[in-house]
Amino acid sequence: MLSIAKKKLRDSPLSDSIQIVVASVTKMDMLGDESFDFVLCEGDPLSYCEDPVKGVKELVHVARKGAYVVASVDNLYSHIVWSIRHGLLNS
Repeated sequence: MLSIAKKKLRDSPLSDSIQIVVASVTKMDMLGDESFDFVLCEGDPLSYCEDPVKGVKELVHVARKGAYVVASVDNLYSHIVWSIRHGLLNS
């Protein structure tokens, strides 16, 4: 996904304004305190990291005061329901 994002960024007029950074959700020191006006963490990063509580703290750490932090997590229940609906498991 990152290589696709980098390719799309090269062709974008926003290329000078966007930086792609690879980091663990539990260790984002390189971003600095209060770096973002909006933080989005969708699905897998918090669901599968080694310390979800630390991950949430890092998300808040990089958000500016008053910023929105939106996070979601995956769960086994939704996967089971999806599998039943698609005939992969018997209900």
